Amino acid sequence: LALGLSDQVNAMNHQAAFAGDLAYQVNDSLKLGLLAGQLYEQSTFLDNTGEGAFGFRNDSSTDFASLYAALQVMPNINLFGRYSVGRTDASKVRSPLMHSFSDIKSDSFALGLAVNGLLSKKTSRYQDHLMLTVSQPMRISSGSVVTDVPVGRTVDGEVIRESERLGLSPSGREIRAKASYVVQAEDKSSVQVVGQVRFQPDHKKDAESETILGRPQYKAYFPV
Repeated sequence: LALGLSDQVNAMNHQAAFAGDLAYQVNDSLKLGLLAGQLYEQSTFLDNTGEGAFGFRNDSSTDFASLYAALQVMPNINLFGRYSVGRTDASKVRSPLMHSFSDIKSDSFALGLAVNGLLSKKTSRYQDHLMLTVSQPMRISSGSVVTDVPVGRTVDGEVIRESERLGLSPSGREIRAKASYVVQAEDKSSVQVVGQVRFQPDHKKDAESETILGRPQYKAYFPV
């Protein structure tokens, strides 16, 4: 059992989190775990920020939990996965244009495969590592907010406002497919190549897929 506390402050907001991690080694190959905690955010919710008419006031809290597992299927091959859910109380959060948030539910997941020594041998001067992952970043699955938007003025100059409750769940679901390949030498210097494809980026249904291929990165190791 492990417990953790984090606190982060920047110019826009204040975030603090408390979490507990319970892991169980089922056998030599399988490990299961549960991570649960609470995130406190000041003047924001789920890391959303804004200024002026879109700036948020007051605080929110999110209860979250993650189930994770790791399975060694061969001496050099491991599978891993994680599924996370959250429930956010943003009932006190307001902005000049938004108020009356309902409970907000969110989720995310990741599945992966890690291979050590894909091309290299244990006796080689170089060792390589391949990691493949498919994931969905955090996505609001349900929740709503009341918008209060000025739509005109009366002849007396009074602002006419129109209120409407809108859903917060996005139209799409972003899925990321990522591959990372690393070659490490005996002196701990390494070369890494990373590639990623984002389907429906930012959870926008009609958004075009994005392919990102990073430049090879070299890291040198200098012993002290």
